[in-house]
Amino acid sequence: MTVLYSASLSLAGSFLIPILLLLLLLLVSQTLSDPIYQNCETTGNYTANSTYESNLSKLLASLSSIGSIQGFSKKSIGSTPDKVYGLVLCRGDINSTECRSCIQVAAQDIIHLCPFSKGAAIWNYHCVLRHSNQYFFSSANDSDVFYLRSNEQVTEPASFNKTVIEMMDTVFRWAAYNSSRRFATGVAYFNRDFHRIYGLGQCTPDLSGDQCLQCLRGTCKMMRSLIAGRQLGSILGVRCNVSSPEKRIFASKLSSLMARKPKASHLLLVRELLLLLFSSKICSQKNDPIFVYCPHDSNYTNPSPFKTNLDLLLSNLTSSVPNSPSLFSNATVGTAYGLAQCRPDNTPSSCADCLTDSASAFSALCPFSRSAAVRFVLCLLRYSDTSFYSELDVTSFNVLNTQTSTSLPTLSNAELQDLIYQTRSHASTTESKFGAAVANLSHSRVASATADCTRDLSNDDCTICLNQAVGILLSDENTTPFARQVVGLSCVVGYVVHTFVAATPSPATTAITGTSGSHGSGNHVVTVVLVVVLPLIALFVLLSAIYIVFQRRRNRKMVFLPEIEDDETVLASAECKLFDLSTLREATDNFADQNMLGEGGFGPVYKGTSKNGQEIAVKRLSRTSGQGLLELRNEVVFVAKLQHRNLVRLLGCCLQEKEKLLVYEYLPNTSLDKILFDPIRSRELDWSKRYKIIEGISRGLLYLHEDSRLRIIHRDLKPSNILLDEDMNPKISDFGLAKHFGAKETHRNTTRIAGTYGYMAPEYAIRGVFSTKSDVFSFGVMALEIVTGRKNSDFQRYCPTENLLIHVWQQWNEGKALELVDQVLGNEFKEQVLRCIHIGLLCVQEDPTKRPSMASVVNMLSSHSIPLPASAAPAFFNGSSSIIKESGHIAAVLNLDIVNKEDANGYLGHSEMISRNEISISEMEPR
Repeated sequence: MTVLYSASLSLAGSFLIPILLLLLLLLVSQTLSDPIYQNCETTGNYTANSTYESNLSKLLASLSSIGSIQGFSKKSIGSTPDKVYGLVLCRGDINSTECRSCIQVAAQDIIHLCPFSKGAAIWNYHCVLRHSNQYFFSSANDSDVFYLRSNEQVTEPASFNKTVIEMMDTVFRWAAYNSSRRFATGVAYFNRDFHRIYGLGQCTPDLSGDQCLQCLRGTCKMMRSLIAGRQLGSILGVRCNVSSPEKRIFASKLSSLMARKPKASHLLLVRELLLLLFSSKICSQKNDPIFVYCPHDSNYTNPSPFKTNLDLLLSNLTSSVPNSPSLFSNATVGTAYGLAQCRPDNTPSSCADCLTDSASAFSALCPFSRSAAVRFVLCLLRYSDTSFYSELDVTSFNVLNTQTSTSLPTLSNAELQDLIYQTRSHASTTESKFGAAVANLSHSRVASATADCTRDLSNDDCTICLNQAVGILLSDENTTPFARQVVGLSCVVGYVVHTFVAATPSPATTAITGTSGSHGSGNHVVTVVLVVVLPLIALFVLLSAIYIVFQRRRNRKMVFLPEIEDDETVLASAECKLFDLSTLREATDNFADQNMLGEGGFGPVYKGTSKNGQEIAVKRLSRTSGQGLLELRNEVVFVAKLQHRNLVRLLGCCLQEKEKLLVYEYLPNTSLDKILFDPIRSRELDWSKRYKIIEGISRGLLYLHEDSRLRIIHRDLKPSNILLDEDMNPKISDFGLAKHFGAKETHRNTTRIAGTYGYMAPEYAIRGVFSTKSDVFSFGVMALEIVTGRKNSDFQRYCPTENLLIHVWQQWNEGKALELVDQVLGNEFKEQVLRCIHIGLLCVQEDPTKRPSMASVVNMLSSHSIPLPASAAPAFFNGSSSIIKESGHIAAVLNLDIVNKEDANGYLGHSEMISRNEISISEMEPR
């Protein structure tokens, strides 16, 4: 039986303001579209056909469109007294299709259930929707909550309650600090039967990590009295909700969706002989896999784009991982996601052999499967057509046994528990996610144990996986095999027992004897071996491992640490006006939160007003970001020396009291992507404005490439880096990744590839070759996005076998180009629109030598009498790029040092230094 409660946490107690979704314990008769709860507020009513009703309809339509893509949206429409505020949130583990369907149903239900109410909220199974005539975005705390609970009691309430609270606090920290969507799930075990307890925590993504954690922990105090030994409890509040259901009701795998990078720790290694003995006892043959994951729910065809991507992915992983310091990598090619790792005590050659065997095994064991994994003793190789990075999988385990001889004494679980628990602890807390240990047992035996997790898991996820594996490993309390291993997708744990026999020689054994041949002397020799030799070997291996780990980290630091000029040298080499720190603090109200325009990888950007009334944007670089210093140098050296109406203007900088601040002109219409891809605001961009934007970007690029005193390659052109002034004039921004070319240079090679997937030219993304033609390619992608109103990355999410460039090319060749045009533009200016599509296709041609220069593009846009040449196919057409064929592998794509992530504001830099073995060219999409 399910009981619904409501409680107030505030004396003032405003009525229930629901924001978050928690969809638990539905009655059997309920469907996914039935509302769990609705609240019709008492803030007033509107009349039919009024301005308020019109604004509300526009708001609901906008929330349905934007919220289904991003999973969360808050927005306001209209002006006082008819201004409407709205918010929508989908549960963090559902996809965009489910999210869109839920929001559409909720938008209909909220009108029917709360007719003419100016404030209302509704929970459906997968989403929550709220609108109001009062501003409710600023509060970060819950004032009203309601909760669900079961009356069923548990048999061990004290242990149960303690486990739930500890698990939920871990989930809260995942959601607050490791998930951009402020959402996490988890699982725990609270008795010897490994009874599972599930947990879920979610905040609205606009809360900071600290605000989210504070809200969740405050709600958890309520849960402590709520669960009181019952099997589940669920609390829905204003800003956060929590749940501890008795069964798994969420779709995500049991982990934080954005895993925290583990801290480095010492690596405990054991004598290799013992580990090899362990391997030989478990596996009857060296090349037999110990775990095969091969679902048959989805297959690919050969030939196909997926097969091409998969071959490239496996080729790169099997060649790059053995040469990487960590013997680990995850990578993405198109829609093929892959992960490979070898045990850290491997040599590069044995790692390469093992991964080669694994790749060969796929064709025999899992032919045409779109998801598969093969684990050998020394390595794991896995791929899928959906992303599985940093996600825990405990759905299946293999148990491998080697039974003990009947002539040997029975080994009890108690003797092994300490060893295995120690090994588990090492694996879950070290960067390598690997642990090994040796212990002396009774009856002259020595046991060695190993535990291993995939290195993309968080420490907590690794612990969860190993806990379950250890539970299986020690499940038989009566007898213990001579060797046993529990193997899964995310982790493996096992042990092997080595027996030293000092007895009468026999055909099956060899006695260890002293000079006198006595039994007692034999025992003495065994004691010497155990007490002296093994500790010395373990100490030697431990010291060697520490030295190797130190050298590897030292080498990695030497590779990745940027060379930064000191502040005085940077300022002396540029023409940058200096601002006083106190002046900027006054202009931004001491960097007040309400003045923040956005926050990127380098730090926040604040709106301010100078003493003379000029509006400014102040970028405050993070004090701990090495990349922030690099961007500072680029912005000061480049932008301060560049003056053009289509480039953002740097007004000055400030380097005082360890603060590093850049001051820009403030542009009220923010970035192009915020308007172009907004279903409501896109109507502000008629064709004349869009054409002006395309022309302005081209003129700004021409200035950078040919007309400025510095020849600049931008390398990160995209709509979010195009700012718009009050008249919709475009200004290119964010020169943090820009490169200066010499007068006679035509191209340059780099191994440090930077940019955003979907806008990078193929020769740059794959081989690290960049030139002015790289920017031309990015311009072509943007031109096609401006004409169609469609974002390249969104198109790929819904049509994974194509992209926007391929779609435009196909429609162009079929004579259907006008069908591509954004519907809000109507049917005017057909000739000009077609010409822009043609120019865009010329710019995205695969061969960079065929792409026009920006000077030619400007001429083609300004003069309609210039004939346009025929366009060749765009890059990656039909997944068969000649550039990929000639490169033979994608190591250049996957061995990157820098990747770019989109953010909310073109003022913000957003390149982040990432481990070479963790990078992929495609951005991680949350749904």
